[in-house]
Amino acid sequence: MNRTLRSVFPRCNPLYRSRRTMSFHFGTTEYAACFNNLPTPDPVRLRQSALTYLDSFDRQLWYDSPMTTILYGKKLKGGTMVTTINALGEENGSQWLASSEQVEMLKGHIRDYDSPYKDLRKPMRQIEKILLSDEYAGFLVGNQCLDFMKQDGITEIEEAIMANVVEQRLNDLLLRDEAHGKVLINRQAIYVSCVSNFTNFLDLFRKTIRSLEVGIPCVILGRTNTAQHAYRWAELLVQLCVQHGIDPGMITFLSCSLEDIKDIIKSCENYTGNLYTTSSREMAAEIMKSYPKVVASTGGPNTMVATELTDAVKNAIQISATIESSGQCTALRHCVVPKTAHDGELMSIFDKTQQLETGTEAVEKSVFAGIFAQPKGTQPPSIGYNVHNEVDAYIKIENTLPQPGINEFWRKVVVDFSKLDIEDDANLDCVASWLNENQPISLAVNGPRKDSIALLLRLFERTGMVVNTVGSCDNPEMPPALTCQARPQEAEIFGEFPPRSDLKNYTKA
Repeated sequence: MNRTLRSVFPRCNPLYRSRRTMSFHFGTTEYAACFNNLPTPDPVRLRQSALTYLDSFDRQLWYDSPMTTILYGKKLKGGTMVTTINALGEENGSQWLASSEQVEMLKGHIRDYDSPYKDLRKPMRQIEKILLSDEYAGFLVGNQCLDFMKQDGITEIEEAIMANVVEQRLNDLLLRDEAHGKVLINRQAIYVSCVSNFTNFLDLFRKTIRSLEVGIPCVILGRTNTAQHAYRWAELLVQLCVQHGIDPGMITFLSCSLEDIKDIIKSCENYTGNLYTTSSREMAAEIMKSYPKVVASTGGPNTMVATELTDAVKNAIQISATIESSGQCTALRHCVVPKTAHDGELMSIFDKTQQLETGTEAVEKSVFAGIFAQPKGTQPPSIGYNVHNEVDAYIKIENTLPQPGINEFWRKVVVDFSKLDIEDDANLDCVASWLNENQPISLAVNGPRKDSIALLLRLFERTGMVVNTVGSCDNPEMPPALTCQARPQEAEIFGEFPPRSDLKNYTKA
């Protein structure tokens, strides 16, 4: 389809599908086969690669080689110079924001560029191997650690090594079905809005490289904070693509003010496809105001229901709440506990949590659920919460469920405990209604094995939850469940949806 027709009939969906069932659809035999015979990562080597990179990192580099817009493989300098900040609110580098002339150049490229490719699997998979090699895996983990203060970037790369193979196979099926005339892939440029805590897997591999594989140009959006690590992988990816003979116009990085990014997206709307973002609901709603073709994965107040508070269950609560210093989308925000639970017992859950100064310290000590000491980048809750005596954690204990729309306090450990008799059907119905109204990403249920599965089923039947995990407090073969576990490489269903009634406020699909 030529550009004129595309501007009149913009294809909002990445695919036009026929009415026939596709081989890559969920639940088909070929879909299930994509999860077999996956590679086995070596976490020891990955950690050593990261530590080697961190030990040799020169902090002046991100000042001497500032972030820039990348257009057709060229770095555009000469706009407005600003400083960048890390997850703790500390300056960590410099950034050239595009000038007005450069913004117009970007608009022209996005409007006029047509992908010359339909199948880039061979070079992109060669590039992917390079990115996951010892040379660059440490680069990816280390930069994320330095910028976002990611404590456990190793597990993310482990997941990528396995899940990437699954998604490569799904792309194989997609391109096969296109060749057979079953689908038509829309190769208008997409936007990738980077998420700070999982950008190496979600943004670099799942959104960008998988799209490039099938010939879709990618426009990567800069961030207003923790921007350095996503820029560094985008810069490296452009270099590797050029080395492998791929047209550099396929990848564009926008180092622009937020106002200019909104202007570019709005003015090029008829020439571009979806904007993919993993963000808060508030951020997704804000993006939708400027650009309706948003496919958003959004957060929610992840919840655990525990019918008994054994030491193992309390440990599961602590890990779920403090993972990445509450910097993971599945971190616990709300916990239903027995009505008989003592307030002091709940406050003591965080007594043994390790306090950290930097992400590098976490990588060195293999910590993944530590709390950063009073991070400057996040604000604590103001009313109604008790602060822990030793670590930067905030707790509210009530005999009722929280009010709808509770703040998730990104990168700040905050937990609302609801003391309820969950065996009372009326209380169970109230919990189910609360889950439906607030739609957490993840629900974990813990209790005696003979009861916990039945309790989860009762909640499952009453709710629209996507991620449901069950554990026990009395069977070593079924340890307590966490809210913060996800294994997409093992076909686990994982979805980040807002409440169904509000879905269109945040995402088109």
